[in-house]
Amino acid sequence: YSVEIENDAGLRDAPAFDLRMTDTVDPNVTLDPNSVVLLLTPAGGGAPVDVTTAAGYGVNYIGLDSFEVLVDRLDEGDTLTVNYTATVNSDVLASLTIPNSAGLTFDSTPETEVIGDGAPAAGGLDADSDDRDYSLTADAAVTTAGLELDKSVESSTNPDTADADISIGEEVTYQIVVTIPDGTTTDVTLTDVLPAGLTYVSSELISVGTDISG
Repeated sequence: YSVEIENDAGLRDAPAFDLRMTDTVDPNVTLDPNSVVLLLTPAGGGAPVDVTTAAGYGVNYIGLDSFEVLVDRLDEGDTLTVNYTATVNSDVLASLTIPNSAGLTFDSTPETEVIGDGAPAAGGLDADSDDRDYSLTADAAVTTAGLELDKSVESSTNPDTADADISIGEEVTYQIVVTIPDGTTTDVTLTDVLPAGLTYVSSELISVGTDISG
Protein backbone atom coordinates (compact mmCIF):
# COMPACT_ATOMS: atom_id res chain seq x y z
CA TYR A 1 0.00 0.00 0.00
CA SER A 2 1.07 3.60 -0.57
CA VAL A 3 -0.43 6.63 1.18
CA GLU A 4 0.55 10.05 -0.16
CA ILE A 5 0.29 13.11 2.10
CA GLU A 6 0.82 16.28 0.08
CA ASN A 7 0.84 19.84 1.43
CA ASP A 8 0.01 21.77 -1.71
CA ALA A 9 1.93 25.01 -2.11
CA GLY A 10 -0.18 28.07 -2.79
CA LEU A 11 -0.49 31.76 -2.01
CA ARG A 12 -2.25 31.22 1.33
CA ASP A 13 -0.85 27.82 2.25
CA ALA A 14 1.22 27.19 5.37
CA PRO A 15 3.07 24.32 7.03
CA ALA A 16 1.05 21.53 8.61
CA PHE A 17 1.99 20.52 12.15
CA ASP A 18 1.55 17.52 14.42
CA LEU A 19 0.51 15.14 11.65
CA ARG A 20 -0.78 11.75 12.74
CA MET A 21 -1.69 9.11 10.16
CA THR A 22 -3.35 5.90 11.30
CA ASP A 23 -4.08 2.73 9.40
CA THR A 24 -5.60 -0.59 10.45
CA VAL A 25 -5.46 -3.43 7.96
CA ASP A 26 -8.43 -5.67 7.23
CA PRO A 27 -8.67 -8.99 9.14
CA ASN A 28 -8.15 -10.83 5.85
CA VAL A 29 -4.58 -9.55 5.56
CA THR A 30 -1.63 -9.45 7.95
CA LEU A 31 0.50 -6.34 8.36
CA ASP A 32 4.12 -7.19 7.58
CA PRO A 33 6.26 -6.29 10.65
CA ASN A 34 8.48 -3.22 10.30
CA SER A 35 7.42 -2.71 6.69
CA VAL A 36 6.40 0.95 7.00
CA VAL A 37 8.73 3.29 5.12
CA LEU A 38 8.46 7.11 5.05
CA LEU A 39 9.70 8.94 1.95
CA LEU A 40 9.83 12.74 1.83
CA THR A 41 9.77 14.53 -1.51
CA PRO A 42 10.66 18.20 -0.99
CA ALA A 43 8.93 21.13 -2.65
CA GLY A 44 10.02 21.52 -6.23
CA GLY A 45 10.58 17.81 -6.74
CA GLY A 46 13.77 15.85 -6.49
CA ALA A 47 14.51 12.34 -5.34
CA PRO A 48 12.50 11.11 -2.33
CA VAL A 49 14.47 10.88 0.92
CA ASP A 50 13.94 8.06 3.41
CA VAL A 51 12.97 9.78 6.69
CA THR A 52 11.63 6.72 8.50
CA THR A 53 14.10 7.11 11.37
CA ALA A 54 14.85 10.83 10.98
CA ALA A 55 14.21 13.39 13.73
CA GLY A 56 10.67 14.74 13.60
CA TYR A 57 9.27 11.52 12.14
CA GLY A 58 8.11 8.34 13.84
CA VAL A 59 6.33 5.06 13.25
CA ASN A 60 4.53 3.22 16.03
CA TYR A 61 3.13 -0.27 15.55
CA ILE A 62 -0.09 -0.88 17.47
CA GLY A 63 -0.78 -4.56 17.99
CA LEU A 64 -0.46 -6.79 14.93
CA ASP A 65 -2.77 -4.97 12.54
CA SER A 66 -2.36 -1.21 13.07
CA PHE A 67 0.26 1.51 12.98
CA GLU A 68 0.54 5.26 13.26
CA VAL A 69 2.89 7.73 11.61
CA LEU A 70 3.82 10.88 13.53
CA VAL A 71 5.30 13.91 11.79
CA ASP A 72 6.18 17.19 13.52
CA ARG A 73 5.92 19.38 10.43
CA LEU A 74 5.20 19.15 6.70
CA ASP A 75 6.15 22.30 4.80
CA GLU A 76 4.30 23.77 1.84
CA GLY A 77 4.98 21.82 -1.30
CA ASP A 78 6.38 18.81 0.55
CA THR A 79 4.96 15.34 -0.01
CA LEU A 80 5.28 12.48 2.46
CA THR A 81 4.70 9.00 1.05
CA VAL A 82 3.95 6.18 3.47
CA ASN A 83 4.62 2.74 2.00
CA TYR A 84 3.89 -0.54 3.74
CA THR A 85 3.12 -4.14 2.88
CA ALA A 86 0.54 -6.62 4.08
CA THR A 87 0.18 -10.30 3.24
CA VAL A 88 -3.15 -11.82 2.19
CA ASN A 89 -4.11 -14.61 4.59
CA SER A 90 -4.04 -18.16 3.24
CA ASP A 91 -7.69 -18.82 4.13
CA VAL A 92 -9.08 -15.76 2.37
CA LEU A 93 -12.20 -16.25 0.24
CA ALA A 94 -12.15 -15.99 -3.54
CA SER A 95 -13.49 -12.82 -5.20
CA LEU A 96 -13.35 -10.99 -1.88
CA THR A 97 -12.96 -7.21 -1.80
CA ILE A 98 -10.57 -6.21 0.97
CA PRO A 99 -10.98 -2.55 1.98
CA ASN A 100 -8.46 -0.28 3.64
CA SER A 101 -8.80 3.22 5.03
CA ALA A 102 -6.12 5.61 6.25
CA GLY A 103 -6.89 8.56 8.50
CA LEU A 104 -4.91 11.77 8.94
CA THR A 105 -5.14 14.51 11.54
CA PHE A 106 -3.02 17.67 11.71
CA ASP A 107 -3.17 21.26 12.91
CA SER A 108 -1.99 24.75 12.07
CA THR A 109 0.53 25.40 14.87
CA PRO A 110 3.46 23.54 16.46
CA GLU A 111 2.78 21.40 19.50
CA THR A 112 4.80 23.66 21.86
CA GLU A 113 3.14 26.91 20.87
CA VAL A 114 3.86 29.96 23.08
CA ILE A 115 0.71 31.94 23.89
CA GLY A 116 -0.70 34.44 26.38
CA ASP A 117 1.84 34.99 29.16
CA GLY A 118 4.70 33.67 27.06
CA ALA A 119 4.71 30.19 28.66
CA PRO A 120 4.11 27.07 26.57
CA ALA A 121 0.54 25.81 26.94
CA ALA A 122 0.03 22.59 28.87
CA GLY A 123 0.17 19.70 26.45
CA GLY A 124 1.20 22.10 23.71
CA LEU A 125 -2.06 23.99 23.11
CA ASP A 126 -4.96 25.28 25.18
CA ALA A 127 -8.30 26.99 24.73
CA ASP A 128 -6.66 30.37 24.11
CA SER A 129 -4.79 29.14 21.07
CA ASP A 130 -5.81 29.93 17.52
CA ASP A 131 -4.81 26.42 16.51
CA ARG A 132 -7.05 24.79 13.92
CA ASP A 133 -7.48 21.02 13.69
CA TYR A 134 -8.03 19.16 10.43
CA SER A 135 -8.74 15.58 9.42
CA LEU A 136 -8.72 13.64 6.16
CA THR A 137 -9.33 10.06 5.08
CA ALA A 138 -8.37 8.04 2.02
CA ASP A 139 -9.54 4.60 0.93
CA ALA A 140 -8.20 1.83 -1.28
CA ALA A 141 -9.33 -1.73 -1.92
CA VAL A 142 -8.01 -4.91 -3.49
CA THR A 143 -9.96 -7.95 -4.68
CA THR A 144 -8.76 -11.53 -4.42
CA ALA A 145 -8.71 -13.72 -7.50
CA GLY A 146 -11.97 -15.44 -8.40
CA LEU A 147 -12.87 -18.77 -9.96
CA GLU A 148 -12.37 -19.16 -13.69
CA LEU A 149 -14.46 -21.39 -15.96
CA ASP A 150 -13.52 -22.44 -19.47
CA LYS A 151 -15.33 -24.79 -21.87
CA SER A 152 -13.97 -25.88 -25.24
CA VAL A 153 -14.48 -28.48 -27.96
CA GLU A 154 -11.65 -30.99 -27.71
CA SER A 155 -12.51 -33.40 -30.53
CA SER A 156 -15.26 -35.04 -32.58
CA THR A 157 -15.69 -38.43 -34.24
CA ASN A 158 -16.14 -37.22 -37.83
CA PRO A 159 -12.81 -36.25 -39.42
CA ASP A 160 -14.63 -34.42 -42.18
CA THR A 161 -15.95 -31.75 -39.81
CA ALA A 162 -13.92 -29.07 -38.12
CA ASP A 163 -14.17 -26.82 -35.07
CA ALA A 164 -17.78 -26.26 -34.04
CA ASP A 165 -19.25 -27.57 -37.33
CA ILE A 166 -20.57 -31.07 -36.62
CA SER A 167 -22.73 -33.59 -38.45
CA ILE A 168 -25.75 -35.69 -37.48
CA GLY A 169 -24.78 -38.63 -35.29
CA GLU A 170 -21.31 -37.28 -34.56
CA GLU A 171 -19.98 -37.45 -31.00
CA VAL A 172 -18.38 -34.30 -29.63
CA THR A 173 -15.97 -34.22 -26.67
CA TYR A 174 -16.07 -31.08 -24.58
CA GLN A 175 -13.51 -30.10 -21.98
CA ILE A 176 -14.45 -28.01 -18.96
CA VAL A 177 -11.73 -26.51 -16.79
CA VAL A 178 -12.50 -24.88 -13.44
CA THR A 179 -9.61 -22.88 -11.98
CA ILE A 180 -9.88 -22.31 -8.23
CA PRO A 181 -7.48 -19.74 -6.78
CA ASP A 182 -5.48 -20.10 -3.58
CA GLY A 183 -7.49 -19.53 -0.42
CA THR A 184 -10.84 -20.84 0.70
CA THR A 185 -13.63 -21.56 -1.77
CA THR A 186 -16.69 -23.48 -0.58
CA ASP A 187 -19.72 -25.17 -2.13
CA VAL A 188 -18.43 -25.30 -5.70
CA THR A 189 -20.96 -26.91 -8.06
CA LEU A 190 -20.40 -27.42 -11.77
CA THR A 191 -23.51 -27.73 -13.94
CA ASP A 192 -23.58 -28.20 -17.70
CA VAL A 193 -26.93 -28.27 -19.48
CA LEU A 194 -26.82 -29.59 -23.06
CA PRO A 195 -28.86 -27.65 -25.60
CA ALA A 196 -31.58 -29.21 -27.74
CA GLY A 197 -30.11 -31.42 -30.45
CA LEU A 198 -27.42 -32.98 -28.25
CA THR A 199 -27.75 -36.18 -26.19
CA TYR A 200 -25.54 -36.90 -23.19
CA VAL A 201 -23.21 -39.89 -23.67
CA SER A 202 -20.65 -39.95 -20.85
CA SER A 203 -18.28 -37.87 -18.74
CA GLU A 204 -15.16 -38.33 -16.64
CA LEU A 205 -13.09 -36.35 -14.16
CA ILE A 206 -9.60 -35.95 -15.64
CA SER A 207 -7.71 -34.34 -12.76
CA VAL A 208 -8.11 -32.50 -9.46
CA GLY A 209 -5.54 -30.08 -8.06
CA THR A 210 -3.50 -31.29 -5.09
CA ASP A 211 -4.74 -28.48 -2.82
CA ILE A 212 -8.43 -29.15 -3.48
CA SER A 213 -10.43 -31.20 -1.00
CA GLY A 214 -14.04 -32.10 -0.42
